[in-house]
Amino acid sequence: MGERKVVKTINLKNNNGRILIRFQHEGVNHSMGKLGSWDNPTDYTKAQIIALEIQQSINDGSFIDLSSWKASSGESLGEALRNRLERKWGAAEAGVLRKVEAYEAEKGAIKTKGQANRFWKSIGGSNNSKRRYMTVLRGVAPRLFEGIKQPKETRTQIDPFTAHEVQLITEQFEGDYWEDFYYFLLYTGCRTSEAIGIKWENVSFTESNIRVSFALARLKGRSSTRAFKGTKTGKSRVIPMHSVLRDKLLQRRDRLNPTDDSELIFRGPKGAFVNDNDFNGRVWKPKLKVAGVRYRKPYNLRHTFASHCLKNGLTIIEVAALLGNRPDTCIRHYTGLVKEIELPDNLF
Repeated sequence: MGERKVVKTINLKNNNGRILIRFQHEGVNHSMGKLGSWDNPTDYTKAQIIALEIQQSINDGSFIDLSSWKASSGESLGEALRNRLERKWGAAEAGVLRKVEAYEAEKGAIKTKGQANRFWKSIGGSNNSKRRYMTVLRGVAPRLFEGIKQPKETRTQIDPFTAHEVQLITEQFEGDYWEDFYYFLLYTGCRTSEAIGIKWENVSFTESNIRVSFALARLKGRSSTRAFKGTKTGKSRVIPMHSVLRDKLLQRRDRLNPTDDSELIFRGPKGAFVNDNDFNGRVWKPKLKVAGVRYRKPYNLRHTFASHCLKNGLTIIEVAALLGNRPDTCIRHYTGLVKEIELPDNLF
């Protein structure tokens, strides 16, 4: 028998009586064997389905590599994960790979749904960690982990800094290299990646506002590499500029004298992109310790901004607009921080 074309760019090939999928995508060659006998109708039908799924993933832009299909066609889960990590390395991928390797070393390769289910039951950790692991596992081996119950998300209680804590922290940043960056986070509620990517052209001193349209986000699996992308929600927003922040940024502009409005407002001491991990470990933590303030991540400045806006009379909808969140997200996070509701006497 010869070659049978399944879809436009994916072909099933007869490789010495065994089914082989081979194709090129974006200049990269991909191949997949261990699909069964060419003359076996059942094997051939299964291979056709896989080829169609691959083509669909290419068409919708979700295709990364063949690891998710290989994991269900004879390759162990550990092998599939290692193949994926060659192209996409992240904390969740690395964490689940360690667990898979430890399990397979003791119990044997994970190749069936029963083995996958037993492995999943053996995993420890928080619900949030397990949810991240499951996202990776379903991406690599959807057939093995289909139907396995996803743990419920555990929401961390919002714990904003008090006004007194803000005062103590602010004192630590006075005159510091990172003073303006700290004020920006505190007075805008921006996500850290948004603050890192803000440019002078995004700031209007005439209208006294800041337009947030992009984030300078870390590429997944590459902690030192960042790239511009849209905001988390994909929408731009305009934040009124508080007078305190406006003064800080005006002074910074005069001091730096940028020649191009497309320049980033904030950079690290050596001119590189701001590294939020370095900022947290080398700047933020030590300053909170000296200030005598219990540690919370710099991201907590976003919660602090939101909670103090609510306590000072802004509505949930207004705060959601400032944060770039949906109102229901703000309600879920900050309901306990909203001022006590009083019904008017003349309600009816």
